[in-house]
Amino acid sequence: MKRVRLSTLLLLVIIVALIMTLAMQGRRAGQREAELDAKIKKLEDYHDMLGWHEANEDRIRQHRPIQGVEGHPAIEPMEIIERGKR
Repeated sequence: MKRVRLSTLLLLVIIVALIMTLAMQGRRAGQREAELDAKIKKLEDYHDMLGWHEANEDRIRQHRPIQGVEGHPAIEPMEIIERGKR
């Protein structure tokens, strides 16, 4: 059986450690990608919901102003829409 130099063994250990590190980074990147996909899906759903809201702006505009409470002015429907967009 041949003798293995210490430097060769050390080089082999370093290569194995590097491969394991890269594999772990790939796994973490995959998890992060899945998390980002879930967030994107949630934002797309929210955007669809806002699109539905914008489609109903005309219907909201036709309503009369909401009566104000004593000491507070009446609120126009468009004010509500603008507040919701902020």
